[in-house]
Amino acid sequence: MRNWIFASWLLLVAAPCALAAPELVSSRRLDAIDLAPVTLTEPEQAFLRAHPVITLGAEASWEPYIVVAPDGSIGGYDADILTLIKRATGADIRLQAGAWREVIEATRRRELDGFSTGAPHSERADFVSFSDVYLALEKIVLVPAGNPGNIRGAADLAGKRIGIHKGNLQDEKIAARFTQSTIVPMDRFDDTIRAVIGGEVDAIFGNGASQHRALRLGFPYLQMALPLNERLDLVFSIRNDWPEALSIINKGLAAIPRQAYAQLQNYWFLGTASASDNPLPLTHDEAVYLRDKSVLRYCVQPTAMPIERINRSGEHVGITADLIKLLAGRIGIPMELVPTADWPASLEAARAKRCDLLPAVAPTPQLREYLAFTAPVLSFPLVIATRSSELFVAQPGDIGARPVGVLRDSAVRHTMSTAYPQLRLIEQDSIQDGLKQVEQGRLFGFIGLIPTIGYEIQRAGTLNVKIGGRFDDEVRFHLAVRNDEPELLTIFEKAIASVTPDEWDDMNHRWLSVRYEQTRDWTLLWQILLAVAVLGLLGLYRVHELRRFNRELTRLNQELQQLYRTDQLTGVANRYRLQEDIRHEIERANRYGQTFSVIMLDIDHFKEINDAKGHAAGDAILQALGALLDAQTRASDTVGRWGGEEFLLICPASELEGATQLAESLRVHIATTLKNGDEPVSASFGVAQYRPGEPADAIVQRADQAMYAAKNKGRNRVECEP
Repeated sequence: MRNWIFASWLLLVAAPCALAAPELVSSRRLDAIDLAPVTLTEPEQAFLRAHPVITLGAEASWEPYIVVAPDGSIGGYDADILTLIKRATGADIRLQAGAWREVIEATRRRELDGFSTGAPHSERADFVSFSDVYLALEKIVLVPAGNPGNIRGAADLAGKRIGIHKGNLQDEKIAARFTQSTIVPMDRFDDTIRAVIGGEVDAIFGNGASQHRALRLGFPYLQMALPLNERLDLVFSIRNDWPEALSIINKGLAAIPRQAYAQLQNYWFLGTASASDNPLPLTHDEAVYLRDKSVLRYCVQPTAMPIERINRSGEHVGITADLIKLLAGRIGIPMELVPTADWPASLEAARAKRCDLLPAVAPTPQLREYLAFTAPVLSFPLVIATRSSELFVAQPGDIGARPVGVLRDSAVRHTMSTAYPQLRLIEQDSIQDGLKQVEQGRLFGFIGLIPTIGYEIQRAGTLNVKIGGRFDDEVRFHLAVRNDEPELLTIFEKAIASVTPDEWDDMNHRWLSVRYEQTRDWTLLWQILLAVAVLGLLGLYRVHELRRFNRELTRLNQELQQLYRTDQLTGVANRYRLQEDIRHEIERANRYGQTFSVIMLDIDHFKEINDAKGHAAGDAILQALGALLDAQTRASDTVGRWGGEEFLLICPASELEGATQLAESLRVHIATTLKNGDEPVSASFGVAQYRPGEPADAIVQRADQAMYAAKNKGRNRVECEP
C-alpha cells in the first residue's frame, strides 16, 4: 500500500507570498512517470466495459487536491492521481466539483459513484468502500498570523471559538474533544478561513492545504498554532456495490512509484512544476541558518562502492556523490567532504559534530543519540558471497554454525545480528578483507549489500568467489544529520522530496549499470588470448560456465524466494512472510505514527472434518478458504496461513473498528459460501490493534487470545482484544 506521510508543516512554514497555481493539465509532466504493470481480472475488465466512465464528487474549494479552472475543467493532486490510475488500468475516473455535503448525499443516493479527498470513516461504510491511502497529512490548529489568542497548546483552546466545516466528520470528531470551547459550524471551508482571519473565531482545524487555499483567497495571514496529533488519511470512496471498481483503483495506486507521489506533492503543494528549476520554500529561520552556516560538511563510508567511496584523489564518488551534488544545488549552499579513514571514523566525526550530515546511514538506537534521519533514500537486499564450490544458500538459517564475515560497525552487521542472533558473525575492517578470508577458506561467506559485494567481486576479478545466495532481508539507507540543529533536518526533508523520479533513475543507472559494464577490460583479454591462446580459451569457457551458473542461481533464487514466502497448500503467504510483514508494519507505524491491525481466524471443528472425511477434504477447505480471504480483502492486506487451520490477516492503516468490520464481513461470507459437502463451514475470529512499542509477537498473541475467546463463546463469531 502506498501510505507515505506528506509533512503538512512543509506548507505552513513557508513565508507568505503570492501563490501561482501550477499548470492544471500537463500530459508531458505525467507521461514522464513510469508505472508498474497492472493485470486486471476478467471480472474487472467486464466491469470497465459495463462502466466506461466513473464519476467521483469533490469539494470545489479544497485546493490543491481539487483545482477548478474558470472554464470548469478540474485539475489538482487528486486529478493527477486519477490520470495515472487511468494510464495504469484503463479506468476513466472523472471528477465533479460541488459542495461537500451535497457530494456526500449524492453518493448516498447513487447519483455519484463516490467521492475523493475523504477520510475512511466507518459512518459511511454503509454506502461506500474505501481505497488504499493516496495521501496522508497531519491535522493542525490554524490561527491568524501573530497568534493573537496566544494559543500554544490544547489547553489554551478552552473558552475559545473554533470554526469547523460542516460535514467534515474528522473535524467534527476532533471538535468533540474540546468540550470547553465554542464550536462554530460553517457551510463551506472557505468560510472558516474568512472567519478566523476576520476574528469571528479564534482558530480553525486544517492541514497543509489550508494555507494553500488561504493564499489563493488572498489571505496570507494564517499560521500553525499547534499539531493535533491526528492523522488525516485521504482515500477514494467508491459505492460499496462496486467491489471491482475498488480493486481496480487500488491496483492503479499500487502501480504509482513512491517517487511519483513525492513529485506530485511537490508540484501541487509547493507550487512548482519542476523542482530542479526553483529554490526550496525555506522558512525565515531556515534561511538564516543556512546564511550563518555558509558551508555544510559531510562524511561518507570511504569504501562502499558503488554507493559511495573516497577515491585515491580524495574525491567523493558513487551514488551518494551525485545525490549530494543535487541536494547542494537545491539548497544553494556548498557542501564540503570531510575525509576519514573508515566508517567508524566517519561516525565518530559525526558524533563530535565535525560532520553535519552523512548521506547514507541505516538508523540504529545508538546513532539516534546524535543523528536525525530523513525518509529513506536508498534500499538494497542482502547477499552472501561464498567460494565458487559452495552450494546455493537460500536463507541465513542455512549457514548454521559456520563463520561469516560482515563489515565492522555497519548496517549489515546490525541487521543480521538483530534478526539472526544465532549466526557467527566475524567483523571485518573492509569488504576486500572479508572476500579474501572467504577465498582462503577462513570464512564460509561474507554478507553484504548486493551492489557493494558485486562491485568488489568484479573489481577483484576472482573466479573463486561468487554471490552464493540472496536473502529477503534488506537495508534501508537514510540521509542523517546532526540532531542538535533541527533546521537542518527540515531543510533536507524538503530537498529530498523535491528529487524527481528521473533524477533518482539517473543516479541509480549511472552507478548500478554502466559502472559495472565499464569494469570489463577487453583489451587485456585480447592480449591474454594472443599471448596464451589455450589459457584464454579455458578462461572463456570458465566465464561461460559462470554466466550459466549465475543464470541458474537467479532462477533458483526466484523460485526459492517464492517457496520460502508462500504456503504451498493454499498459495497465500506463509508464516515466515507474515512475520516479516508484521515487522515492516511495526517499523512503518513507529516512523510515521500510523497503526495497523491483525485478524486471526480458525476454522471451527476442523479436526472433526479431517476425522470424518479425511485430510484430502480438509486440504480442499483450507485451499478454498485461502482463495476466499484473498479475494475479499484489499490489495494492501496480507493474507497468510499461520499454521494448521489458522489464518492471519495483516491490515495496514486499519484501526480496531475497521478491522473488526472486515472480520465480521469475512465471517458472514465464510458461513454462507464455504461448504464441507452439504454442511456449512464457519470460522472464529480474533482482532487486535498494534500498540506502539510492543514486539511483533505481542499483537499476534492478543489476536490469538481474542480468537479463543470467540471459540469459548460459541464459535462462528468475532471478538476484539480486551
